[in-house]
Amino acid sequence: MYWHRNDLQQCIADYATFYRKPHLNVVDAYRIMLRNGPRGVSPADVSLQKQLLLSADMVAIDAAAAKIFGKEPSDIAHIKIAEQMGVGRADLNSLTINRIIL
Repeated sequence: MYWHRNDLQQCIADYATFYRKPHLNVVDAYRIMLRNGPRGVSPADVSLQKQLLLSADMVAIDAAAAKIFGKEPSDIAHIKIAEQMGVGRADLNSLTINRIIL
């Protein structure tokens, strides 16, 4: 509850600097919850995306995941804050992204 009372978005960005950065970040976006989380109330709350994201940069992977949800990374406060803190890069156009389609 501390985070929620003390600027949740800043706390999320700060946590990324707390211990040590992971070598690999994974986002499982096979089925994503669009609303009414964490359980949903109907099948319409879930979207089948069939995507798996991997990155050494935790800010970049959050930015890419935001795009899957139809959001702009710059509209998500903790992504913007973490980038400003130097945790990673949110500008997906400046990164080399490899897409593998099976």
